[in-house]
Amino acid sequence: MRKTVMVGLSVLLLGGTACSAPEADGSQRRVAAPASEEARAGAATCERLLGTAAVGWLKQVARPADLRMESEIDVPDRAARLQRQVREWDPQSAGKLDPFPFLDMCKIGAEAAAGAYTVQYARSVLRWDEVREAGDTYIEVNRDLALVHGTAERGRGGSYMVYIRCGIPGAAPEQKDELPIQGFLHDGLTGDTDPRPHFAHLLHSARVMVEVLGCTNKPVVPGQPPASVR
Repeated sequence: MRKTVMVGLSVLLLGGTACSAPEADGSQRRVAAPASEEARAGAATCERLLGTAAVGWLKQVARPADLRMESEIDVPDRAARLQRQVREWDPQSAGKLDPFPFLDMCKIGAEAAAGAYTVQYARSVLRWDEVREAGDTYIEVNRDLALVHGTAERGRGGSYMVYIRCGIPGAAPEQKDELPIQGFLHDGLTGDTDPRPHFAHLLHSARVMVEVLGCTNKPVVPGQPPASVR
């Protein structure tokens, strides 16, 4: 069952949402109401994936008063599903895996905006040696990590991808080359076209996923994209 969590970002770090309360003169003032446990859990997923610096950047760049967070699946659950599927993969049956749809691990948007800032993870449909063709701009970070940038379409925002050559514990040895892990960030919210902050946020999420997935080859994920990213 799909689970969606929405909380007001302006009061998210205080652990509550806002409501109105009457003053003595009959006017209304805004007071914090306790956030639900589910809402706090969803907010924690976004902050864990993106980091507090990214949340602050979004508040500064996007600026809508009604900025909200949503989460369809948390980090441990997504990692467990990825691990389970790739462990079931048989090198002799490549291409016969069941579909593994992307789910929004974190989605930050606004009621007044058509787009959102989303982060998703899934197994890649491309082999590691095919990743170079995944987008318009390919940046090799190291032997286990690559960044790909798709050209933004008018009105649809920019797309940023990270591919991780990650050996899942218990999976076939060929898995890390045949089934790399893909992270996907889409920015349909801010209108910012500078790839550096987007890739920095995506790399933060990649470090989280590498740790939780327990990649046996221990990919090195830097804190910032290479200097060549402009």
